[in-house]
Parts: sequence; C-alpha cells; structure tokens
Amino acid sequence: MNNFNSVRFNRVIKITDVVIKVFKIFFMVLFALTVLAIAIIALMPSDLFVVGGEGIRIGISLHPVIIDSSELVITESLKPLILSALFLGLMYLPFTYLVFRLIGLVIQKTKEKVPFDSMAITHLFKLSYVFLVGGLVLPLINLIALAVIRSNYAGINFSLEYSPHMNMIFTGVLVYILANIFEYGGYLQSEVDATV
Repeated sequence: MNNFNSVRFNRVIKITDVVIKVFKIFFMVLFALTVLAIAIIALMPSDLFVVGGEGIRIGISLHPVIIDSSELVITESLKPLILSALFLGLMYLPFTYLVFRLIGLVIQKTKEKVPFDSMAITHLFKLSYVFLVGGLVLPLINLIALAVIRSNYAGINFSLEYSPHMNMIFTGVLVYILANIFEYGGYLQSEVDATV
C-alpha cells in the first residue's frame, strides 16, 4: 500500500526552497554589514564608546558562561565588547550560511527527482561534518570572545572552560546516519535500475 502524497511533498519542497533562498540572501547581507561594522568601529577612537556616570550594567550569556548583569558593570569603553560581539556574529554567520546552502543543494536534487543521487548524498555527508566540526569549533570562538571581554574589563572575573555544543554534535550524528541511509537507498536504486 503506497501512501505517498505527492501534492504535499511538492508543496513542502517549494516552501523549503523559497525559505532557504531567502535565508541565504539574508545571511550574505548580514555578513557584509557585520564586516562593515567591524571595520568602522575598529577605526573609531575608543573614547567615543566610553560610558559616563555609574556605567552600564550588561548581562552576557555565551555558551558556556553566563554573566549576570549585576556582576558586569562597565565604566570603560564599550568598544572591546561591541567588537567581540560582532566578531562572534561574524564567525557564526558563515556556519549558518553553509548549513542552509547544503540543505538547499539536497532540496535541489530532490526537486530534480533524484534524492538518492551521489551529489545529494555527498551534500548530506558534508552537512553532518559541518555540524560535527561546528559543535567543536564554535565553542572555541566563544572562548576567544569571552577572553577578549575578560582581558579588557577589570571588574569581570569568570573562568573560561571549553564545552562543546552537544546539540550540534548530536545533529551531526543524526545527519550522518541519514546520509548513510540515503547512500544505501542510492545503492538499492542502482541495483533496481541495473536489473530493469
């Protein structure tokens, strides 16, 4: 008994394709704006970012460190904090863009009615590797940003510990399993095609 709903499937593929294209454009524009903001802020004098009076209270939550706003009172220049935040965004944007790009390539093969094509399978394997590497590397980038923040503000004292993003690693493992299933499906498809 075949319960495949081709109308729903085509609708999902079309919607996913549009969403991925919109997000890819959004992330490219956001990346360019972030690079521009970093360049402009880096060239500006630090005294333009000095907070007067009693300072400003800021709460920070960067995996794995959470700094309550009562602990962090900045009375010096906000420039290092702003540059660290922009640097973090700059590092996460290519990762997110790459994820959407690889998903888009898999969707494209599905639209072409060849979901078990070797290129679609290759893109799924690449997607799993992106998640696995991202789960290990992105926390290091967080540590760099936190180290910059800690070194520039005397009132902050927190320990820096490496902790991988387990949700990304788990997603990478799931996509890797899915890619292997697709690879086996491609093998079965080629066997069927060879016998026909």
